[in-house]
Amino acid sequence: MPTFRVSGTALPTAEAGDVASLDDALAGEEGVAVEEATRQDDGAVQFTLVVEAADAQSATEIGGRVADRLSPGSTVTVLG
Repeated sequence: MPTFRVSGTALPTAEAGDVASLDDALAGEEGVAVEEATRQDDGAVQFTLVVEAADAQSATEIGGRVADRLSPGSTVTVLG
């Protein structure tokens, strides 16, 4: 199955509080690994995931689920 790099930023929110842990966000997702993750001074987390998926759309959906678990409303971009 092809692999895709998915990048995103999770921001802390007043409703949800701090960004969740990556371990919690990845729970239950197969074929997803963290390539890089950096917590910023403001509490945001910039991350890049390696996602095994059939196509870029599926990789975006998988990355989006992980990002929403980090912080609801986070967005992701497939890098390739």
